[in-house]
Amino acid sequence: MGKISLVLPIYNEVFILQHVFDKYILDLKSLGREFEIIAVNDGCDDGSEKILADYAVHNSNVCVVNLDGRWGKQAAITAGMDMVDYKSEIILIADIDVLNPVGIFEKLVERIDGGEKIIYATREKYGWSKFKAGLNDLWTRGGAVLFGIPGVYNGKVNVSAFHRDVADVIIGLPQSNKYLRSMDTWTGWKPGYLLYDSGHCRASEKSIVAKIKNDHANMPITKSNKNARRDRVREHSASIDYMWGIMAAALIMFGLGLALALYIETDVWVELLVWCVFLGLVALGVVAYTRAVLVKRIGIIHKNHDAVIYEIKSIINKRG
Repeated sequence: MGKISLVLPIYNEVFILQHVFDKYILDLKSLGREFEIIAVNDGCDDGSEKILADYAVHNSNVCVVNLDGRWGKQAAITAGMDMVDYKSEIILIADIDVLNPVGIFEKLVERIDGGEKIIYATREKYGWSKFKAGLNDLWTRGGAVLFGIPGVYNGKVNVSAFHRDVADVIIGLPQSNKYLRSMDTWTGWKPGYLLYDSGHCRASEKSIVAKIKNDHANMPITKSNKNARRDRVREHSASIDYMWGIMAAALIMFGLGLALALYIETDVWVELLVWCVFLGLVALGVVAYTRAVLVKRIGIIHKNHDAVIYEIKSIINKRG
């Protein structure tokens, strides 16, 4: 049985990091196979970097990649896949998520061992959460087309599994934005899907996180990376600020349009011009918001396909 590599993109998860990390290690050990964990520190500034360093010191099969600043989740995943041991046959990708149940890795590994090449596991959602997730996916899909993100976005996943053959193709792709959920069809293999129940609702998730935070109430929180060279948070905030500025201007034009239509007599072409400007500003506001959504869910949006998508500050326990 081949080796398994787990890639974990991490950004500011200091309270739940140890809880989830321990769970993932136990889950991987239960498979009875050689494994490694590649934890990518995407510019954490809350103390997560120290926790990861401690894991690397005490676990030879944990590799920590510290990126030089905040580059975004997809860049972190790319960095992790670039570090995968050449002996690994199965590559897993997961978030630091308290709702990923023990046993989820086993289900994915069984299907890859059974001959499938790509598996996307998605946590079941209900009611309003399901509707909101579907709306977010639809918006992201349209935004990916609008901004020229490669491939076709097909929805969010919580855990992914790739056979080594697929991973090699993905790593070799020249695109700077390697957004896996939109590039799977380029690999030549059809993805499979797994829908699973975490056993917890949104309310119980908040309760679990609150308990973990309470247990670590005295944990020191550091802020050492305020001036990260590539800060996705700032880019997301800038897009939101642009949106509000544009929508404020649109609101002014809307008021002017109503005044011209109801109280001020003027030429028809003037009214049409005002309403056209209003609609144009609304459209620009929607584009700005869509960019903010993409930056939050995908990462830094590069205009240049040759752009550097991540830079490494340090690596602990690098493998082959």
